[in-house]
Amino acid sequence: MSVTIAQLQQVLSMDSPNPAHVWMLREYLEDELKEHHLPMRPFTKLADVKSNRWFSYETPWRN
Repeated sequence: MSVTIAQLQQVLSMDSPNPAHVWMLREYLEDELKEHHLPMRPFTKLADVKSNRWFSYETPWRN
């Protein structure tokens, strides 16, 4: 993932994180669960990735 430790801490603590990093973390965690065949629970927030039209981010782990 292309996020620094400090940025990840901002996301996890919700201390004014960059919205793109929040979406990136969501995608990363979802991909990891799928890869390891672990059950996923529905998101209560950020439920549909298609609704993210404003915050772009890269997904280098998918390459």
